[in-house]
Amino acid sequence: MSTEPPITKLKSRSICVRGHRTSVRCDDETWSALQEISKDEKIHIHDICTEIADNKPTVLSLTAALRIFVLSYYRNQCNRLSDGEHRLPN
Repeated sequence: MSTEPPITKLKSRSICVRGHRTSVRCDDETWSALQEISKDEKIHIHDICTEIADNKPTVLSLTAALRIFVLSYYRNQCNRLSDGEHRLPN
């Protein structure tokens, strides 16, 4: 069993932040998670990205802020489990 993490290619996607188009490079997992969150929260992915961009520390890139947002979102979901158990995804 390899201890090396899988190699993930970054993909550029065009998004709107504050009404301006910009390109962001993230891995497929981050893009998929953002799409899921967008669907679950019934908010457009561009609005999520604008909110993240407006509230991120200046030292973080938008890409890093998006990854932190996704991680935080799902950590909060785990913490809300009513039975208190932390389960790993299948």
